[in-house]
Amino acid sequence: MSKSKKRTLKFERGMIIHEDIVKHVKSVFKELNESFKQIKDYDEYHYTTTKVSLSMSQIDKLNELYFTTIIDSYHIEITY
Repeated sequence: MSKSKKRTLKFERGMIIHEDIVKHVKSVFKELNESFKQIKDYDEYHYTTTKVSLSMSQIDKLNELYFTTIIDSYHIEITY
């Protein structure tokens, strides 16, 4: 079985992500633990662009969390 291609993960609303979204996305992509830095004392995080692999189980999990996933050859975009 071949390895999944890594793609750049993006968010529809840019690089500033609300804490609730960060929590859910990190539950799906464990490799994102270092990709979010809290902005001062706010409940928002700055996202550092990261490449990830995406499996069918991760797509299912994102769907269960009410995210939409748009996938092309180079990017994965999460919308909410």
